[in-house]
Amino acid sequence: GETMRTTASTPSIGSSLLALSSLLLLPTLVVPDSTKKKINRCPLRPSSDIERAPLILGHRGASFYIPEHTLPSYRLALELGADYIEPDLLPCKDGTLVAVHSVDLNTTSNVHTYNNGEFQGKARQSKANQNKWGYYVHDFTWEEVQKLSVRQRVSESGARYDGYDYMFGIPSFSEIVNLLHDWNTRELPLIGRPGKSGGVPGLYVELKRSQFFEEDANISMADLFLDELATHPKASE
Repeated sequence: GETMRTTASTPSIGSSLLALSSLLLLPTLVVPDSTKKKINRCPLRPSSDIERAPLILGHRGASFYIPEHTLPSYRLALELGADYIEPDLLPCKDGTLVAVHSVDLNTTSNVHTYNNGEFQGKARQSKANQNKWGYYVHDFTWEEVQKLSVRQRVSESGARYDGYDYMFGIPSFSEIVNLLHDWNTRELPLIGRPGKSGGVPGLYVELKRSQFFEEDANISMADLFLDELATHPKASE
């Protein structure tokens, strides 16, 4: 009798596991504490009580309409309401920073065919670029780069309009700063920024393939960029 009473009052291992699994499957109702301050863990996300329209970046300019990384492409992006224009910067042989997407100028320019092959002797392989052949931008001076014209990079896919191919050149970072400064100081005061809450467009710069240039030619992209910012008369305005 004592044994039977003990057995009846003590749950079996199986029934204990079943009860535990039932508890685990039950949804838990969590009541938020309205007195507890919310923590914004993302520095780029505004607090919940702030209404702010998303920022618009002219990525490589208005690259669907006009070949990317050209002054007209950046200008059109500003006209379309971009809050920032985004140039990819690469160094020339003399340290001048220019806006190009690829370290190989042949990707988007006429460097291979220019002036009946004037620059074909500059094509080479680079160990820092997996031994690929190319017309590497840092083998060219700024004076040489200015002779080239550019085309759309993916026009063969139909993703971009190619009607302006080879009509524009490669801009320097200094020229891009001048373009933006003129837009902010001469154009905006006349036309304003409809739908914008204030401020002026800025630059969102990408230093492209900095490790490649460090390995291939011991060039510090960061140093070149900071030097240009420090010496350009309009960079801080």
